[in-house]
Amino acid sequence: MPRAGDCPGDSGGQTGGMSQDTSADVRGRPDAPLAPHPVMHRAVPAWVGDLIAAVLIFAAAFARFPGQDFPDGWLEIVLAIGPALLLPFRRRWPVVVLALCLGFYGVTVLIGLVFPGVGLAVAIAMFGVAARSPRRATIIIAAIALAVVALFNVGALWGIVDHRVFQFILGVALAAAAGDAHRSHREY
Repeated sequence: MPRAGDCPGDSGGQTGGMSQDTSADVRGRPDAPLAPHPVMHRAVPAWVGDLIAAVLIFAAAFARFPGQDFPDGWLEIVLAIGPALLLPFRRRWPVVVLALCLGFYGVTVLIGLVFPGVGLAVAIAMFGVAARSPRRATIIIAAIALAVVALFNVGALWGIVDHRVFQFILGVALAAAAGDAHRSHREY
């Protein structure tokens, strides 16, 4: 085995004259931006997702489905579409938006109405919380959100459980799991 002084490289190890600096790109300049991959596409702006969510909430509020409540007065219209106005802020204040969406959900259930768009907004807000929070915080916040949804429904219906309760609970749980998976994938 050759001695360290016999090797022409800087480090004296098996790499010989290879550079140990990994921050330089192939052009030799440190921290130079790499050229974008030719197949990569431009990312969709965030407002497109907010617009799609708002359209889905508006459609769910005003579509006539069998057995669905339809908003009649101004208060009911505000309760049905109000969460759509909150969702653009979920990236900056995810927990606050989730709490406000849960508040909209609670008020609609307590006055005897269940709007699917409000449940969809709660699920989207839960996804936003899970995608931006550590796993432990996601589990705690999701458990609280699920308990709030269940308690609002049981309290409002005086013990009679509507089948939509299970849909909303499963939607919130699925959104929490999907948001956590998205965060884990992004970190990987």
